[in-house]
Amino acid sequence: MVFKGNKAELKEKLITYFKGTGLSDAKYIAMSEEFSDMPAIVEDYYLNEGGVIKQ
Repeated sequence: MVFKGNKAELKEKLITYFKGTGLSDAKYIAMSEEFSDMPAIVEDYYLNEGGVIKQ
């Protein structure tokens, strides 16, 4: 997966992966702005107890 720097593509992948979770469009935008790619989201969740995601 190559998303690094492509915020629009990352947002679309997040929408696909988290479909049905009830996340708002604003949260998808915030996540795509905060993280550079999917591994960064996984790293935050598992290694940092979701510190950034929970904000």
